[in-house]
Amino acid sequence: MKKIILVALCLMSLGSVWAQKRVGEFSVIPRVGLNMSNLGDCNIYTTENEQLKSRIRPDFMLGADVECQLLEPLGVSIGAFYSRQGCRWPDFSEECITDDKSKVTSSIMEQACNLQYINIPVSAKLYANDFISFHAGAQAGILLDAKYHYVISDLKEPVEGDKEFTSDTHNEKMQNMNSVVWSIPLGASLEYQNVIVDVQYSFPLSRFNKLISNGGNRVWTFSVGYRF
Repeated sequence: MKKIILVALCLMSLGSVWAQKRVGEFSVIPRVGLNMSNLGDCNIYTTENEQLKSRIRPDFMLGADVECQLLEPLGVSIGAFYSRQGCRWPDFSEECITDDKSKVTSSIMEQACNLQYINIPVSAKLYANDFISFHAGAQAGILLDAKYHYVISDLKEPVEGDKEFTSDTHNEKMQNMNSVVWSIPLGASLEYQNVIVDVQYSFPLSRFNKLISNGGNRVWTFSVGYRF
């Protein structure tokens, strides 16, 4: 009997917490956050057939959600976010001997795929209580820009004479990109006094590049927002 009374009190308490979210209420939630992104199927190879695995690339996102409380524990939201994503690769160097017996060391550094999107998520949000919520939905990412960034430097060491060093920075436009990519965002939020801390993972549904078979955007996002 005591257990039944305890469960009933817990349910009544949970219901009173949900009641603090008024049905039909709209709120605007600006957010800023950190993306930790990588790209599937994006390992590259050097001329010596060494495999360079893609690595997580940190960058930022910012934007806002508009949320409507449909039921006491359930809300829906739509947002728009400027999001910088992509991946990076480790540096590597290669050496060769020229016809005049000079040794040339070529280094490729700061390799990164820099993608810029406007992400538009539509999500359902389930409130476990007044502080903790979970969300899931669908997201369209509209491509704004796609660049392959790298720095290449050459150190020439002749048999006689001074060493020669050259360095160039490149930002090349990437080809065969999909203009819209789709994903499923899943996440959880902690809210206190209108401040919302959110963590989310976006499961890719489509390729970012038409020629890469498993090339999906894989993004962890950590953000902070404020409910108005």
